[in-house]
This record gives sequence, structure tokens and C-alpha cells, in this order.
Amino acid sequence: MKTLLFYFSDIHLTGKNPENEGAVIKAFCDDFKKQITSLHHDDAYVLIGGDLVYAADNGNCYDKFNDKIISQLVSAGISKSKIICVPGNHDIQRQWIIENRDVHAPIIDRSFTESSFNDFINGKHSEELTVKFSNFEKFINSTLPNPRFNLIGYPVELNDEWSLYCINSALTSFAGYEWDSYPHLKDDRCRLNID
Repeated sequence: MKTLLFYFSDIHLTGKNPENEGAVIKAFCDDFKKQITSLHHDDAYVLIGGDLVYAADNGNCYDKFNDKIISQLVSAGISKSKIICVPGNHDIQRQWIIENRDVHAPIIDRSFTESSFNDFINGKHSEELTVKFSNFEKFINSTLPNPRFNLIGYPVELNDEWSLYCINSALTSFAGYEWDSYPHLKDDRCRLNID
């Protein structure tokens, strides 16, 4: 059985620059359709590795992502059940971070070990790190429902031989917001802030 995996990330869709975004999205979708039709396969998945939108505060950006990207993937023959997404730091609602900084910043500023971080996210505190992704979560649950989806991480079985584990590496991100009172906050790009 030949399974195709298509991966992309960092679309940063704004919906505000139709000329520029439209040209790039059209070229991407045209290339995707060409690839999916020219490569022999029995099954195909699309993995989207975060930063679907540029600013997640506006939940309508995800509607635009659905209209401009997801609908094109579906029209090319990819089932919605085979489109897998994890959030990135741009999928965080920055306004939520700003409004809740007095609670959120001390959590992110902690020194975690791998074990203490796992205890934290698997305990009663997991929502303290996931609530900032609520627009992303609404999008996934309404557009790409997956019974195993979890904002922390979740497994996906592709076939009898292959499976994936999708992990949210933006859990400890503060969406690029800087606080002078928390100078120890680490760079929130491309990794969990765990020592």
C-alpha cells in the first residue's frame, strides 16, 4: 500500500492581501493538485504543522483558511478526515495573552523539567496552556473533526504500518508578546520551553 504524506506549515493567512496571498495560495493548490494526480497512491494525508493564520484573535481567519485551503485539498480528493493539523504560535490568540498576562506569564516563566512539565499538562492545569488556542480548537472541531484531537497532542494511525504523534510545540508560547517584568521568558519559536 502506497501512502502519500504531504506536509506544509506557516501559511500565515491574513485574508487582507488577496493579490499576494491569492497568487501564492493558487500556486500552492495548483502544485498540490498536480502532485496528487500524478503520483500513484492508495491513500493520502495532508499534515499542516501550525501557523494556519497570521493572527488567531479573529476567528474568521479560520473560515478563510477553510475556504481558500481546506476546500482546495478536499476538491483534489483528500478526505477531511485525512487532513491533520497542529497549532503553531500564530494560532494563539494574542489578545488573550495580553489580557491574562498576570496569570499566564508566571506559568510560562517557570523552570520545567520534562517530568514536571508532563505532570503539569496531564494534571488539572492543562487548560492554562490550551485556552489561548480556543479559535484554533473551534476550527478543528467544526471543520476537521477528529475524535482523538487534543490541543496538547494526539496520535493518528495512518495504516497498519505507520502512525504519527502530533504534538503542540507552541504550548508554552506567549505569541511573541514581551514583558519587561519577565525577562527570563525564552524564545517561543520552534520548541517547547523545557530544560
